[in-house]
Amino acid sequence: MYMAEPGDILLYRKLQDLEVREIDWVERLKDGRQPYFYYHSSIALDAHTEIESDGQTVAMKPLAHDGFDAFRPPVPLDSRDAALRFIRTLVGQHYDWVLVFDDVLRAITHDLVHLPVSFVESEERHRKICSSLVVKYLDATGLQHTLTRNALPEDIYLQFKDFQVYTD
Repeated sequence: MYMAEPGDILLYRKLQDLEVREIDWVERLKDGRQPYFYYHSSIALDAHTEIESDGQTVAMKPLAHDGFDAFRPPVPLDSRDAALRFIRTLVGQHYDWVLVFDDVLRAITHDLVHLPVSFVESEERHRKICSSLVVKYLDATGLQHTLTRNALPEDIYLQFKDFQVYTD
């Protein structure tokens, strides 16, 4: 049985509902038709609680019991704890529909049309999507990675697949 540790990155596999189909559509616009295994990401705060951006706000919720794989990047405990304290301060931030809209614009126009970068970055300071929340956490740990705020859950998997500690 899996017991989440603080800082574990949880990647949720596809479910068949409208929200997931919308996410798939945006991902296909960005990267073409290819298989995606993950549609959502969150961070374990402890064995029973996770923090996520759920389509409305950044929120702490009871940890799900199934449907995800867990990854534990090599982060020193003191860095991990400081990063988790920081991530908790983001609770209540709104979902970043500006970033989603910018991603769609970029995908449809092959990066020819997009919102002003400074505007998107300004909005990102106060808004998060699920994967940008994970990227903020990783940045706060000081761990070297190549993910951007536009990362998809699949990108997080590709970066940390060697650190998988649980599969459902």
